[in-house]
Amino acid sequence: MGHYWRYSVPVGLDPVMAVAQCIHETSELDPLTGKWRPLSSWWAQRPRRNPAGIGVTGEVRPDQPGDIRGWVEDARSQPPIWRAGLTFESWDESVRAHTGRILAYALAEGEETDAQREAIDHSLQVRPLSRRMRGTAATPKLLGARHNPTGHGWATPGDKYGEKIATIAQSIAETEIQ
Repeated sequence: MGHYWRYSVPVGLDPVMAVAQCIHETSELDPLTGKWRPLSSWWAQRPRRNPAGIGVTGEVRPDQPGDIRGWVEDARSQPPIWRAGLTFESWDESVRAHTGRILAYALAEGEETDAQREAIDHSLQVRPLSRRMRGTAATPKLLGARHNPTGHGWATPGDKYGEKIATIAQSIAETEIQ
């Protein structure tokens, strides 16, 4: 998780909030313990390393797309299916894309510093974001489509998306380091 501090702090992004979104996006419930396990989702696992569902739309198809960029073969089922979503070669690269994307949602074009613009530009090369979405989610609540003024967002419908991220961030902040 040190990557989050490396990429968040220099651009004024709260790394705890970014980590909280990562935990929310990548955790699966352990049926034996009833506890959430961060980075346990299929998308978070190697070789995909997607920390925040970037490009994951829920779209699946039975056949290989002509252009496989943004598609991943899921061989867990037989026959295999193809899932829409991005993969990353390293956690460093995926966190860099994640933090820049958060900034793109939070800051309208022209509001960013040079460092923030560089982070955003990198992220948008990885996965474009509509110009109308730029600057529409300055708070976690607005990342959910239900609360975003455009009616779109990071999560759809996302009616409790920001609340869940904030709850996770609060839990992290209250954790006592021993």
